[in-house]
Amino acid sequence: MLRIWSISGHEMAHVPLAEVSTVRNLKERLAQLHGVPRFRQRLLDDGESLRDTATLHPTDLQLVFLNYSEASLEQAAELTAAVGHGSVSEVEEILQRPQDPNQADADGNTPLIVAENAEIASLLLEAGADKDQSSCDSNRRTALGQAVQGGHLEVVNLLLEAGADKDLANSHGTTPLMLAAAYGHVDITGSLLEAEVGIDLTDVRGITALMIAAITGNVEIGSLLLTAGVKKDIACRGGGTALMFAARYGKVDFVRLLLQAGAVRDMPNNQGKTASVLAAEHGHVEAASLLSA
Repeated sequence: MLRIWSISGHEMAHVPLAEVSTVRNLKERLAQLHGVPRFRQRLLDDGESLRDTATLHPTDLQLVFLNYSEASLEQAAELTAAVGHGSVSEVEEILQRPQDPNQADADGNTPLIVAENAEIASLLLEAGADKDQSSCDSNRRTALGQAVQGGHLEVVNLLLEAGADKDLANSHGTTPLMLAAAYGHVDITGSLLEAEVGIDLTDVRGITALMIAAITGNVEIGSLLLTAGVKKDIACRGGGTALMFAARYGKVDFVRLLLQAGAVRDMPNNQGKTASVLAAEHGHVEAASLLSA
């Protein structure tokens, strides 16, 4: 049996040795009990701090909780660089200082925002990283939005499972679903839809994820959105609908997809132009013909 005591002599926990084999395992258990990440814990045996890799034996240990050390901008940059390079061991070492995982670097990026590796993102979350903290710049990027944009499916799923705000937009009103549509990430679009994101949210221009898919002509994403029940005929601030955007950019397959889904073909925009007119004006003969049939 392992008995864990505070410096003042209060028993913090007692854990059967069979349930934990290393100091790290024990710290993870204590993190569940006391809500303090293992990076901020120090376990002392006769005054000596034990390494996380140390093997345990029946004994009494003292538990000390540390505050995060105040990191310089150079140290903050060191952590974001280690995260960006995908160096798990370096990230682990820096977090053990213990260094605040929410401190932004000089560019306004927090470590979690630049994480492209699920193992590293998991370490940062374990250390107490704020999953919804935005970048400290004019774009107000989020970790989920950046993972979506970069196509990092495992990180996206990890953040969704961790409870990240799935509809948190950047300063332009762009949500993770809109980013998935813009960058053509079909698998990530599926994950977001399974997480029940807001499918008809709009950015500052009134643009929806379906409109973005129409502009890019991504039929796979468009099909996923339509199956999820998006409103086909929502208009942006300029009066344009998804069908109008598909027609304007000559995305014939997307025009066909929307028509098959029952999109209104004769709706005018703020200038009184329909999808058929927009297709013809921009020289998209096939799209115009399809809309006029």
